[in-house]
Amino acid sequence: MRPHLVCCQFSDDELLASEPELFDCGSCAISCQLSELDADNAKAWHLAKLLLTRFVADTQGLGPWLVRLTPDLDEVGFEDLLRRLDLIYDVLVPAPQRRQE
Repeated sequence: MRPHLVCCQFSDDELLASEPELFDCGSCAISCQLSELDADNAKAWHLAKLLLTRFVADTQGLGPWLVRLTPDLDEVGFEDLLRRLDLIYDVLVPAPQRRQE
């Protein structure tokens, strides 16, 4: 028997469709936390999943995609979203630790 993956949030759509038995969202701590997000944080998480991909990074498309995906935001809303995305990014991709010399 194959082990369950940590979370469907970090798996691709093909694996989710072809092997759904690997996932147990009912007992997943990440799924539980995500279900309790307010609307603003849920939107930030959704955008982070779309934008923090190798494709976006390799094509240097973050700026254009972020603007394209958030046309409804005014300046204050956009700043708020950037703060939320920054926090998500900092958790998912922590800054490298500097060595003490």
